[in-house]
Amino acid sequence: SGLDADLAAWLDAGDPPAYFGFGSMAVPDPAATVGMVERVVREVGLRAVVNSGWAGLPSDVVTNPNRVRVVRAVDHTTLLPRCRLAVHHGGSGTTGATVRAGLPTMVCSVMVDQAMWGDRLRRVGAGVHMRFTDLDEVGLRTGLARLLTRDVTGRARELGRAITVERDATARAADIVLAHALSRAVLPRG
Repeated sequence: SGLDADLAAWLDAGDPPAYFGFGSMAVPDPAATVGMVERVVREVGLRAVVNSGWAGLPSDVVTNPNRVRVVRAVDHTTLLPRCRLAVHHGGSGTTGATVRAGLPTMVCSVMVDQAMWGDRLRRVGAGVHMRFTDLDEVGLRTGLARLLTRDVTGRARELGRAITVERDATARAADIVLAHALSRAVLPRG
């Protein structure tokens, strides 16, 4: 889908931003969350794109729209490669998109498999994890500082390159499954 012209111009006007998005997760105080993001990215020296998502993160609380941009919906495949890092809920789709983009990632898990994705990123050295209920300014500042280290940034880039090297991975996976099924005579031959 690409990016709308206003967002593309905002991206072009400064350094690559941090991406923030909590998908379809309920955020108890959306305005306070955006305020916290704005304060912390200012302290750390980053810009931020905040995906409003189903959480309804508001744009009207942003005091410096040159530093923080709230968007309603965004194409991850176009936006994330233009970002410096990502902070999100850890849904499998968003996690996959940030890993493919080679972004160091902070997962703030809410439920189900999100903690597992956050822990996996932490274990491979490409990110950090905390529960969303524990997210505060200190935790966010600490997480961003870790993501900005050379080790984590480098590992995230390596991981992104490694998973995008395989061309036509879906077809390759189907070939592997089919070969396995045929070797076990699960499918009729011929």
